Amino acid sequence: MGAFSASMERLTARGYHATSVSRRDTSARWNCTPTAPDEEGFVDGAAIIVFDDQKPDVELALSVGDPVYLTGARKGRPAEIARIQAFYAGPDGHIWMRCRWFWRPETIVRDDNVEWHESELFLDTREEGDENSTCAIELTRVFVSEMADPCNFKDEAHTFFFRRTFDVKEEELSELPMDAPSPMETDVPDPAAPAGAPAGAPAPARPPRRNENKERLAALEDRWAQMDAKFTAQLESMKAHAAELEAKLEAKLASEVPLDTVTAMATRIAALELRLNAADA
Repeated sequence: MGAFSASMERLTARGYHATSVSRRDTSARWNCTPTAPDEEGFVDGAAIIVFDDQKPDVELALSVGDPVYLTGARKGRPAEIARIQAFYAGPDGHIWMRCRWFWRPETIVRDDNVEWHESELFLDTREEGDENSTCAIELTRVFVSEMADPCNFKDEAHTFFFRRTFDVKEEELSELPMDAPSPMETDVPDPAAPAGAPAGAPAPARPPRRNENKERLAALEDRWAQMDAKFTAQLESMKAHAAELEAKLEAKLASEVPLDTVTAMATRIAALELRLNAADA
């Protein structure tokens, strides 16, 4: 555990940021043999090692199914906690992960009558999870277990449990289904032995990867194109309006007394004033 001492100073026993959240991004390398690249150049793997480039002795080995701390918002606020559902890397080699969130009681909207334990978490009902870069991982190991009775919980640093789920959209807490397999088991793929497959059966083909980052980028590009088209239309309208005003101004000036006439008249008036002053003298 000595390798984690420098990192653990960042977080309190309950995973709150004791120092500024600013830090160098962590790096990650495979701790397994990843799959062969798919048609888009992506590979999958079940285990990685996260480390600090400038502190080689500070590292954290993680596997699919492990809980993990992710950097939170700011000092004094809790680090996020999630469970890793998958690791993958694109053609650039950077390792990403898909994870399912845990919610802390103090960070959700809840009924005041709901009882909760200080070390209790609520599992997000969204099984699809979210994509995150492994550089957001805090190098402090966290432990999360499913536990129906909090009386059996042993309160230790960086140790939590869950027994209920939280629906973000509906802002509702629900008990975990008693007859359903543990989410800690159902969400963890085993590439060597696919769930429900008989021994020796060939592994089923992987479904096409849903690259959410590419989808988000495409959506942002579409939005940018719409905004650019709207801006261009507004700019052209402003140019046309400016040209119209300029034409009106030129027409008005042309219909009035020319500047040369005004200047000549001012000169004649000035000369007349000089003659009158000379006569008075």
